[in-house]
Amino acid sequence: MDRIFKKMNLKLLLVVSTTIVAFVVSFICLSHEIYDIYQNLFYIPIILACFCFGRKGFIFSVVLTVLHTSICLMCNTEAV
Repeated sequence: MDRIFKKMNLKLLLVVSTTIVAFVVSFICLSHEIYDIYQNLFYIPIILACFCFGRKGFIFSVVLTVLHTSICLMCNTEAV
């Protein structure tokens, strides 16, 4: 039981840490008006979450997509 708990904590830590890194890099890129590559970093936490947590990982990826889209819209300085 303890071994399963440690394995789940490691998976959760991996997903959370890659998500934080993706958001930090996206914020830095958006603040410097770099729009090309940083979005691909979000593939890593999305794939990890779906692989490790199944349906809950898919829900996490949808929430992550909505958050990323809202940050992009807030940081967009061009007139729509």
